[in-house]
Amino acid sequence: FLAVLSSCYDDVPKVKCFQYWLGSTCISDPIQFSPERHEIPCLVSTLCARKCYLPLIRAGETFFPKSIFVTFMYYLHSFMQLRLKDAEEYLMQFKQMIDTQGPDLERDSWMREALIIALEP
Repeated sequence: FLAVLSSCYDDVPKVKCFQYWLGSTCISDPIQFSPERHEIPCLVSTLCARKCYLPLIRAGETFFPKSIFVTFMYYLHSFMQLRLKDAEEYLMQFKQMIDTQGPDLERDSWMREALIIALEP
């Protein structure tokens, strides 16, 4: 529903819908979710700490299908499952995307922060 909403209305940014999607996945009581308190990097950190990469992948594919974020989440998911050949392929795709999308990544500060947080143990 959030993906449809964000595509139908220009005043509903995809990033906000992505944030609410992740919030509904992370926070057990939806009433406690607050976009001010639960920023995207915080939500990504929570899901990565739980090793819940599939919700991150699903949300990323829904709102930012060809983003570097999705590729990186696929890499983490494959690596954590010890599917090393797949992980290597995703890591190579990630490197290529960094080389080509580097300036865009600087503009999307939430994505840059989320990627850094996802790397933390």
